[in-house]
Amino acid sequence: MKGHQELDDQFRKGAERAQGKLICWLLGGQLGVTLPAEILDIGVFRTTYHSRIAALKGVSRKLIEVAEAAGYSQEICGYYKVAIGYALLLSKGQLHVVPEAPVMLRPDFIWAPNGCPSALQVGEALGRILNVPVIGLDIPFESEVANRDRILDYLESQLREALDILETWTGRPFDWPRLAEYIKGLAEVADIRNEVSQMCKTCPSVCS
Repeated sequence: MKGHQELDDQFRKGAERAQGKLICWLLGGQLGVTLPAEILDIGVFRTTYHSRIAALKGVSRKLIEVAEAAGYSQEICGYYKVAIGYALLLSKGQLHVVPEAPVMLRPDFIWAPNGCPSALQVGEALGRILNVPVIGLDIPFESEVANRDRILDYLESQLREALDILETWTGRPFDWPRLAEYIKGLAEVADIRNEVSQMCKTCPSVCS
């Protein structure tokens, strides 16, 4: 595992690269969300990554206490409470209370795909705290083959609506050919992973 200093440095450099861009806080790290944001040159801060660094630096407990002192339940996921605590301090200009916390720039919007059941609710809370809009993405938890086309249509309609909004906010059209290149590369990676998985089924273990 990388040391917290290296991770913190990476996060800080990401913040520097995001200066001057439209900024979003992403709840989770779904590739289907980060790719469109990258193509539109939006600065993305993954709140779960931020929470992980805060934990490695030993300051997550302080941020959680800020959230709980404001009335947020102890039952909320710790990852999300770190983000809530940070947002509360940021909104009040009080980040000096936890100066060791990794820096997330103030967002222009929150992107909250519900890969985790509470992500939409937490996204709405962050939106209220920071007074910014929230883009939700409802991802079905069950993906039966019989309903595959209906589920894909449902997700596609949400993503297209979100992209229309983001094109307006960024003032640039979405680069579909660039997305196709990304997807082509991902498909090649998936093929390699499947090939390796099949090899593991037939090749003897070096530990046996």
